[in-house]
Amino acid sequence: IASLNSLWISIVATIIGISVGILLTLIIFNESLEITITFENLRLKINDKVETIDKKNISAIYTENNQLVILGESSNQLYREVFDTKKETAREAFNHYHYPWYEKDPYKSLYQRWVLGHPDFPEKINALLYAREHTLKEGKKADAKYLQMELAKLGVVIRDDNNGQYVRLAKGID
Repeated sequence: IASLNSLWISIVATIIGISVGILLTLIIFNESLEITITFENLRLKINDKVETIDKKNISAIYTENNQLVILGESSNQLYREVFDTKKETAREAFNHYHYPWYEKDPYKSLYQRWVLGHPDFPEKINALLYAREHTLKEGKKADAKYLQMELAKLGVVIRDDNNGQYVRLAKGID
């Protein structure tokens, strides 16, 4: 390589660097949450997955641990995803379209630290929470996210902390 003309090496290296930079930029944009806000609904897109949530079904929107959280009418979790936008920018955008923005989780006082066999949660929920805690300890974030979505379908809202999982049930869930 040293015997080649240094001008050509510089040109080829520049082209390779630009190509890799463009590729990385496309990957980052594809993996970032893209939100389209209208007065009627939210369109949330990440990777190739697109989800639409009607405004009338939303009771609260807030950020927590760099995640956007959207709660439904019965305080259930409709959406949770990593969110890279500044909190102030998000607040302004959601307030402009009259969405129910909160600075923090309006149900924060209802969370309980989950432990194995927690008496306030049904056996099925305890089993899923145990599996999720196990996957978190193993570093399997994709599996933990899947289990969190399954629990959300059952009306379980989870807030992760360094010490573990804090859990609450949506209104009307026994």
